[in-house]
Amino acid sequence: MSYSKLRSGRFDETPFTIWYAGNMDYPAVTQHLITSGTAFAGLVLVFFGVTLSGFEGYDAIAQKAVRTKYQRRGIEAFSGLCLAVLAVAFGFLSEWFCRAPMVYIGVILLAGAVVVTMLAAVGALRELFK
Repeated sequence: MSYSKLRSGRFDETPFTIWYAGNMDYPAVTQHLITSGTAFAGLVLVFFGVTLSGFEGYDAIAQKAVRTKYQRRGIEAFSGLCLAVLAVAFGFLSEWFCRAPMVYIGVILLAGAVVVTMLAAVGALRELFK
């Protein structure tokens, strides 16, 4: 954000004004990508920890019975975590090397992390309400 925009009071950076007149403000998108990717990776890490804690709560005999369910949940959570961390990595790379395709790849990876995590959450809810 330039000093003249701050001084004139035109601090109107919203998700809708980041893409203005067909041109994307890459530094703003990169900052949002890094911030949201890091926050989302933390959220997925908590989901992953809860999944592991839930599995460890069973005794050894019961763990064999629920292993496949928790393996699927763990793989989904780990996939979402990896996608979110990769999105943050591409955000940093795009900031350092000023490459637009890296921003696009990072945004796509973050969207993939959201989709994978939402599917994992929906799957967990479906199992809960069977």
